[in-house]
Amino acid sequence: MVLASAARSTASPALIVPDEQSWLVWGFDPASDGLEPVLDWGAVRGVLVPDPMPAVLGAPLAACLSELAPTAPVMHRPVSELARSVAAAEEDVGHGNDRAHDHANHRHGHGDHGGGGDHGDGGDHGDGGDHGDGGDHGDGGDHEDMMAITGEPSGDGLVMESIDVSLGPLMSPMVAGLVAEVTLDGDVVAQCTLRALLRQPAVRLKPGGPPPDPLEPRAWAAVLASAAAAGEPPDTAGVWLRMVRVEIERATSHLAWLRSLARLLGWGELVKATRVAVAPLLAAQASLARQGGADRVSVGAVAIEPGDELAAVRELELASEALARLQRLCAGRRLASRTAGRGVVGAAEARAAGLTGPVARASGVGGDARSEDPLYRELGFEPVSGQGGDALARTLLRVAESVAAVELARGSLAHAYSGRPGRGDAQAEWVTLEGPRGPLRARRVGDCLRVDAPGREAVLRVASRAAVGLEWGSALVVLASFDLSGWQVGP
Repeated sequence: MVLASAARSTASPALIVPDEQSWLVWGFDPASDGLEPVLDWGAVRGVLVPDPMPAVLGAPLAACLSELAPTAPVMHRPVSELARSVAAAEEDVGHGNDRAHDHANHRHGHGDHGGGGDHGDGGDHGDGGDHGDGGDHGDGGDHEDMMAITGEPSGDGLVMESIDVSLGPLMSPMVAGLVAEVTLDGDVVAQCTLRALLRQPAVRLKPGGPPPDPLEPRAWAAVLASAAAAGEPPDTAGVWLRMVRVEIERATSHLAWLRSLARLLGWGELVKATRVAVAPLLAAQASLARQGGADRVSVGAVAIEPGDELAAVRELELASEALARLQRLCAGRRLASRTAGRGVVGAAEARAAGLTGPVARASGVGGDARSEDPLYRELGFEPVSGQGGDALARTLLRVAESVAAVELARGSLAHAYSGRPGRGDAQAEWVTLEGPRGPLRARRVGDCLRVDAPGREAVLRVASRAAVGLEWGSALVVLASFDLSGWQVGP
């Protein structure tokens, strides 16, 4: 075992568990240890796992390790107190989680379905080009008795046997915990079913426990704290600081997702730009956590020293500047050429399916729970909306929301030390907060908290349908554009 600590000078291809996106949200960038996620088994030179390791991913990780070279070191990095509580949480896995999934080197004998090399999967996906027996067929060269492949042509114009492919829950272009069961007809997706395997209990005995979805830990911390403290006198600084952390997490989550999309597209310039933008956000979050409590899933005020406040302000300024450059990069033709017109979800479909969050807003429908919050209204909040409902619209909307989130964090931080009063949490049945992927809700049931994330199942169904009919590489990009979570939330 090797403990990853000092930063490395060169990038080392690695299997990152659960995934790079999770680590960024937790407050650590694997790139600072010189680690770059890859999807090619043969390229992996190391494995990064959190300490402690989420138990539910143990079996899939063992299956992955069995495919790797025995010399690849396993690097254990202690994670933050927040991530420790996440990793140590009890998880109700459901079904199908104890089997190994073949999700990288699919040998199916009719071409490469790895997305055209766009996501680093440079392994062998064929069988050496030998599609016959290369010898005597016993009829003196007459091949009339050979079995013919019959049927309707695929979307790529060829008649092929259908192939079943399974991606996930690790070592795939998707976030950890998500499994895609796909039927390919040639290079075209004929069927697709998405399942989120990871799950926390729906009823929580303590408001300070691990979040229902570790990809949105601080947002869940805020909504659970609000539900637990409903009706109590407000803590002025604590309410505003809670908003600061939620908005920094929103921007970090969107950028972490954008980096994973950039890797899928093979776009190194965008990968670098997201790293430059996310670094000050992680630094600002660390400044807020320096006094303890800001990074924890807990209830109560968070003390912060003036020096830490000034450091956070400066880091948010740097993040704002970096995001402006990144936004200009995403507005160019390169992103549009790979995402425009793909995976379109129209307004009518979005409404009928019950979509929420950025996916719905990119289709021009759906609200934002922050619009109903008087503190956000005091900051002049206006929801970001999009149009078109395709992969490009979903990407540009999240970039724009990242820009807005940083400005909201800066405004909230100023209010936290201005003496402006916060508001008491409303005594509604459900307390609702807009998370990075949509609304998060919690309500008290006796001494327990019940949680829900409306729209989670709907987006899995819509994303599954959006991939059908697309060539494999395009389908992967479309699936990624929905920013799905591997965690189920609610009853």
